[in-house]
Amino acid sequence: METLKTRYIDLTTMVKYLKNVGPKNVMKRLVPYLESDYRRWNEFQKMPRTAHHSDIGVLELMPIGDSETYSFKYVNGHPENPKHNYLTVMGIGLLAEVSTGFPLFLSELTLTTAIRTAATSVMAAKYLAKPNPKKMALIGNGCQSEFQSLAFHHILGIEEINNCYCRQEKCYNYYTGYG
Repeated sequence: METLKTRYIDLTTMVKYLKNVGPKNVMKRLVPYLESDYRRWNEFQKMPRTAHHSDIGVLELMPIGDSETYSFKYVNGHPENPKHNYLTVMGIGLLAEVSTGFPLFLSELTLTTAIRTAATSVMAAKYLAKPNPKKMALIGNGCQSEFQSLAFHHILGIEEINNCYCRQEKCYNYYTGYG
């Protein structure tokens, strides 16, 4: 009988991998996989995320599966965490085999989500943006904007990125006509 082992990637391992391969290369390699998954969107059993809210944050579980694999992402959002030397958002995910329930893969999803989000944005822009765009704007200068900038520059060839930073309330007021 074959010995089954669950593969595990922690944050330190992911950082080493990204330093070795390069985040822009990882994002570029990821886009075709994302496109493939979106083409089979109807094959996935999509479920609403479940959330546990408290006065200081939120904990969420995001499940999805198809006929072969089931996966979930656990993620938090705790705005005060940096005061305690923790990240505001942290995530972890599991991939399991449907036929046996065996957990195939357990991974950090804090850094991985940033990479996937940027790659997904580039994938969408390939289909929605005008051909050969050279300029774009990012609203907000949070951590994700760095990954977005990197992906759009290296994968789509964006040469100029205009950043607009605004606090959430001001953005809401501006874009709804109340500012």
